Amino acid sequence: MLICVLTHGCSSSNDDYMSPARSRAMTTHIIAGMPREDVIVLLGQPAKQQVVGKTELLTYQPDWSLMDASAYNPIAIQDGKVVGRGLTYAAKIELEAKQ
Repeated sequence: MLICVLTHGCSSSNDDYMSPARSRAMTTHIIAGMPREDVIVLLGQPAKQQVVGKTELLTYQPDWSLMDASAYNPIAIQDGKVVGRGLTYAAKIELEAKQ
């Protein structure tokens, strides 16, 4: 099953948005400690990348959420590894960087 998800996750013709297969892969396979390179292989290029303090945020947007900013899926990377994901985690990182 993982191989199928990986294949579909990389076959999108538009890397700006997440296909349903890539979105499912994010939900089930992106875990703390995973190398940044593995995230890119699994999900493709993010719609947005930014550095906040010592954390890189890779933001993915599902295809079906073009008008809904709450559907964005940031993945936090520190020292080349996943340390967290989701809007709540990204907001925490941004708040800590401002302090």
